[in-house]
Amino acid sequence: MPARRLTTVLLLTLHALAAHAAAPEIQRVGIDPSGPVTIGDPITVRVRIAVPHRFVPTPALPDTSNRDLSWSAPQSKRLSASDDGDVWEIAYGLQVFRVGETALPRFEIGVGNDVLTTTEVLTVTVQSVRTGDDAEILRPARDPVSVRQIAWTRILIAGIAALGIAVAWLVRRRRRRRDELPTTPREPTASEWLEARFAEMERMEVGDAEWLRRYVARVADIVREYIARLAQIPAPRRTTRVTLNVLARELSP
Repeated sequence: MPARRLTTVLLLTLHALAAHAAAPEIQRVGIDPSGPVTIGDPITVRVRIAVPHRFVPTPALPDTSNRDLSWSAPQSKRLSASDDGDVWEIAYGLQVFRVGETALPRFEIGVGNDVLTTTEVLTVTVQSVRTGDDAEILRPARDPVSVRQIAWTRILIAGIAALGIAVAWLVRRRRRRRDELPTTPREPTASEWLEARFAEMERMEVGDAEWLRRYVARVADIVREYIARLAQIPAPRRTTRVTLNVLARELSP
C-alpha cells in the first residue's frame, strides 16, 4: 500500500512538472531603438514568448484609444522549435506623434486557451526635430495620420489642380477661337426680349401715383412690343383695337 501511494505521488509530481514546463510564458519585452527617438520615427516593440511545441501565439492589436500612437499589425516569427517548447517573437510597429515621454499600453497574446498579458510598463521618449522652447509647436493640431496617407492626399490634390488648369486652358482656347470667327449679332426672340424688359422693371423703385401711371404705361408699351415681335406686326404704330384684331388674324389657325 505505501509503495502504491508513493508511485501515485511521484506520477502526479512528474505530471505537474511537465505541465509547468509546457505552460506558455513571456520571456522578454523590449523596444527597438531603446533610446530617445524623433517624433514620427518608426519604433518596434518586441515580445519574446515561450509556448508549447507546435502552438502558435495569436497577438492582439494594442489599445488604440491614444491617438498620439499609430500602431501597425503585429508580426509573429518563430525563433526556435523543440519538443520541450517553441520560442516566438512578436513585433509591434509603432509611431509616436507627441513630444515627451509616453507610456505604452499592455500587450495581450493568446496561446491556446490562455491569454498572456505583459506586466512591464514600457515608455517611449520622443524628441522634436528642433530643440528649444518652441519644440512643442510641432505637436499636430489634428489627429495624426500615416505618412502614406498624407502622400496620397497631396498627389490627389495635385492631380485635381492639374486637371483644373488643363480644363481652363482648353475652355480659354476654344473661347478665343470662337471670338476670332466673324459672327453676326442674333436678334433676340420675343420671349427673350420680354424677359429682359421685365428684368429691368424689377429693379425699379416704387414711387408715387405719377410713378404708378408711368409704370402702367411702360407695361402696356412692353406688351404691345412683345405682341409685335411675336406676331411680326408693327404694333407701336397701331391702336390697341387694331393690334388685337391683327393679332387674332395672324395667330388664327
